[in-house]
Amino acid sequence: MARQTLSKEQNFVWCTSCSAGQFHISSSDCPEVICNSCSATTCFNHRIPFHKGLTCAQYDRLFRHTALSALKSVFSSPPQSSSDSSSQKQDDGKALIEKIMGQKREARESRRGIRKDCKKCPGSGCGAMIYKIDGCKHMTCFNCSHEFCWRCKTDWFYGHKCWMFWRRN
Repeated sequence: MARQTLSKEQNFVWCTSCSAGQFHISSSDCPEVICNSCSATTCFNHRIPFHKGLTCAQYDRLFRHTALSALKSVFSSPPQSSSDSSSQKQDDGKALIEKIMGQKREARESRRGIRKDCKKCPGSGCGAMIYKIDGCKHMTCFNCSHEFCWRCKTDWFYGHKCWMFWRRN
């Protein structure tokens, strides 16, 4: 219940690296939250690993598909002048786009892994993603405390069909 209550707090953010969380002043000019437990950085506004080198506004603009496509076309065209500064700007832009594309690719792979290895909590309206490492099929959601069977996702009770199958084998 404590996790549920904290998750609803507007100024509370969970670490994207470990299971710790902390309060952060939302009106702060710095959205970077450094975890007191593992020192990982999280963006307070986006609730993702902090986007170093980009403000939240820059991150939002660059991750919009149309803006990213426009940037690609600008930086993939040959430079208009032969000056070093123009070439340097183009190289910097290409490096930034490559970095962003790498982050998008990593996020896509992460979502794919989550869909493959995790299950949504079947608790009413919860939907928290749960990852099972080992042990029995009896799961308790960290978010809403709903107890369910990992295998069939029905409410947990001793004696349901999966429990009987597991007990026999």
